[in-house]
Amino acid sequence: INDLKEELEHELRQQLRRQAAAHNDHLQEVLLAQQKEMSRKHELNVKDKLLQEKTRQLSELADAITKLKSIEVTVKAREQLDTAARNAQKLWLACQALKQSIKSDQGGHDQPKPLSSEIMAIMEAAEEDKPYVSAVLAGIPQEAVQRGVFTEESLKERFHKVSKVCRRVALVDENGGSLYQYLVSFLQSVLVIESAKIPVGELTGKTEVDPSQWHTFDILTRIRHCLEKEDLEQALRYANQLKGEPRNLARDWIKELRLLLETRQAADALIVHAAAVSVQAYH
Repeated sequence: INDLKEELEHELRQQLRRQAAAHNDHLQEVLLAQQKEMSRKHELNVKDKLLQEKTRQLSELADAITKLKSIEVTVKAREQLDTAARNAQKLWLACQALKQSIKSDQGGHDQPKPLSSEIMAIMEAAEEDKPYVSAVLAGIPQEAVQRGVFTEESLKERFHKVSKVCRRVALVDENGGSLYQYLVSFLQSVLVIESAKIPVGELTGKTEVDPSQWHTFDILTRIRHCLEKEDLEQALRYANQLKGEPRNLARDWIKELRLLLETRQAADALIVHAAAVSVQAYH
């Protein structure tokens, strides 16, 4: 019985050891499986976190790039605006220099100042507006560019001399006349008192006028009145009504007045254009 009991106990211990070993093996397998599952889950979680972080960083980077491009566009636009403003100011100053050269008597009454340097400065400052500026400058007579123009004040002073001579030959036609005609015309200039006024209706444009009925003295009076009012355009219109010898004597003065008006008109057009470009540049 004791031997059987020992044998049974020995067999039971062996079975227990086998069961314990099997249980340990099972536990190790379960733990290994759990470990692998947890490792897989952890790896997936880390990858998900990394992907989220990468997506967030890419989004922030895209926003930063967008802001950077926006800043770059703004800086370039500001640079172009500043450049356009400087060019517009440069063009305006060049046009003002041309206007000042026409207005001021820098070269003296007998020696007008050439305008070539002012025109060259305008062309250099024009840049993108060269077609328009070139077209306007082309309207300035070459004589005005190369020689210059007489100022308004000098033409006013010169008109007083021209007017006196025209009054003395008012009765002489374009073909000339005899000594008797010159004498009678001179006496007329001495005896006739020039009217100091022009009909109000003519000045306001409410009254129709017939230039063919005007005498030389009437035309000279109108020219003088327009010069006093600084209306050179109307003075030129009246001067073109002169006939006969007075027309021949006033031809050079009319020519110089036309040169001044054409040049001043071009300068005014350029100044208006430069001002418009400046306003556009700053807005």
